Amino acid sequence: MKRRAVLIISFFMLGVTRICASDEGSAGTLSLFSSAGVGARAMGLGNAYVAMPFDATAIYWNPAGMEYVQKKSFSFFYTNLIADAQYNFVGYVHPTVNFGTIGVGALRIGTDGIQITDDQNVSDGTTSYQRSQFILSYAKGLPHNISLGVNIKLDYFSMWGNSDTGVGADLGFLYKPNIGNIILQDLSMGFNLQNLLTPRLKPLETTDVLPMNLKFGVAKPIPINARGTKVIFFMDFEQGGGDSPFRYHTGTEYVFQDQAMLRFGMNNNQLAFGAGFSYNIFQLDYSYGKFADHPLDTSHRLSLTVSFGKSKDEMIRIAEERKLREIDRQVAQKIEWERNEKIAKAMEYGKRYMDEEDYLRAQREFNVVIGFEEEAPDAIEIREAKELLKFAEQKYKEQMEKTLAEIQAQNALERKREEDRIFVNEHFKRGLTFYENEEYEQAISEWRKILERDPDNKLAKEHIKKAEVDYSSKIYSLIQRADALGRRGKFVEAINILNKAIGLNPDDRKIRNEINQRRAKYENKLSFYDLYQQGRNYQIRKEYKKAMEAYEKALVFDPNNKEVRKRYEEVKARAFAKREPMTGQVKADFLKSLRLINEGKYKQALEILEALQEIQPYNKEILDGIDTAREHLERKQRGQE
Repeated sequence: MKRRAVLIISFFMLGVTRICASDEGSAGTLSLFSSAGVGARAMGLGNAYVAMPFDATAIYWNPAGMEYVQKKSFSFFYTNLIADAQYNFVGYVHPTVNFGTIGVGALRIGTDGIQITDDQNVSDGTTSYQRSQFILSYAKGLPHNISLGVNIKLDYFSMWGNSDTGVGADLGFLYKPNIGNIILQDLSMGFNLQNLLTPRLKPLETTDVLPMNLKFGVAKPIPINARGTKVIFFMDFEQGGGDSPFRYHTGTEYVFQDQAMLRFGMNNNQLAFGAGFSYNIFQLDYSYGKFADHPLDTSHRLSLTVSFGKSKDEMIRIAEERKLREIDRQVAQKIEWERNEKIAKAMEYGKRYMDEEDYLRAQREFNVVIGFEEEAPDAIEIREAKELLKFAEQKYKEQMEKTLAEIQAQNALERKREEDRIFVNEHFKRGLTFYENEEYEQAISEWRKILERDPDNKLAKEHIKKAEVDYSSKIYSLIQRADALGRRGKFVEAINILNKAIGLNPDDRKIRNEINQRRAKYENKLSFYDLYQQGRNYQIRKEYKKAMEAYEKALVFDPNNKEVRKRYEEVKARAFAKREPMTGQVKADFLKSLRLINEGKYKQALEILEALQEIQPYNKEILDGIDTAREHLERKQRGQE
């Protein structure tokens, strides 16, 4: 009989995989890859890794955790087992900005060259055992700090030259509540349902059905200082399918300045230890312990993780900056296009009016073109419009002189007509004066007086129509001037221009609403700067609560203003400052800062005090020290000390 090979493989399967071959459709007590774990860091934590698997091993522990992997990450894992067997894992996670996170991984456990001997210990060749799993993962972040992940797995089993393949699926869930409570802050909760789609393998006469395995875990980091030193606590609970027992996993990790790590864990009832070191893009992890609930000897586990490329936050920031630059480019392009369109249209109308000898309208159109001189000083059309405007003004003057002469000649025959002519001429000239001064409403009034005496007066009618058109144009011109001033931050001048426009009493309700909307907009802008200056004055007088209220009101108008936000946080800290006890290093650093102030080393003292403020942001003594150091430093820089 091939007794030796049978004994080795049977021991290997029972001791490592705990999968019991059974009748078709029945499941064992525990799946190999559902219980063994991957990664030296996770094994050093007693396999308590479902809630915070923020590296490439998340493919195995909880695919939802891949969404928190910031950079592209490779992870390699190796451990030795009995009978020269090896257990390996390799995984890669690729985060994206919008699509989610993709991962691929592969696990393998097995041994080759198992000697086959009969009852007389005579060699009969060799055989091998191999169990592999290939995983394709996907994770996507959802609202409310929730992420979901899914695995599609391909299980491969080979023994005694026989093999089979099964397909399975996992479902992962991770939640990080964004709560300011000190207990729940940075808490992470994870859930992984392994073999939701159950793989079925039949390498021999019987079928193995890998059971469903449910894992739930929580993790809580506790920061010790601002330099990356912290302690992280992990706890997982596991319940397999069939008659699998309830299992628990706990782990504790001490991290020193985000570089060196020490770990201790309990994998059900088995102790585990580990350590790690991180430098640049590399992290090397080691752990030592047993696989839980089986008689295998303890083993050494090694992992190497490589994180490279830009982080997800950096990619988001770059994408947002690129989008903003594109928006700015499109806005500038649109403004330029609209300006060129207005210039071209005004030039076209002006030349058309010149051909029609309508020199008054031609002047108006050329003035529209010249109005863009400040925005496009080098435009050829503006130089041309200035030349055409001079010609149109001369021709219009000649035209008006001729018209007035004709009126005088027509009224010369009779006195009444002469009186009418004088009346018309007087009011027409008044109207022209008003018109030339752009007082269109008064000009229209004068010309309407002509129509009261001479209802068929063509010239008065024409000029009334022209004045009405120019009246509207003047209002729109004032609005455009106000907008130009507003874009340059001259809000008071813009409001004055709009007041002038509303003072023209436009009949069109739409125009009045448009003017009022713009005026309210610039008044809001002006209110922002008034409130900001008011807050600065209160801050200088150390009336911090009043300053906080002023800055808070200013932020209503401009919530993204970094300068106002910074000053708001400064006065808020001082408004709610109180005396707090200082112990240990905080007290020692505070006393050191006082000595530095007395020695005139204000900048060094300020750096220490600002670091202490991050620890105790509302400590009145620390804030008073910061203000004192800043005052001395400013006086010293002005040469007053």
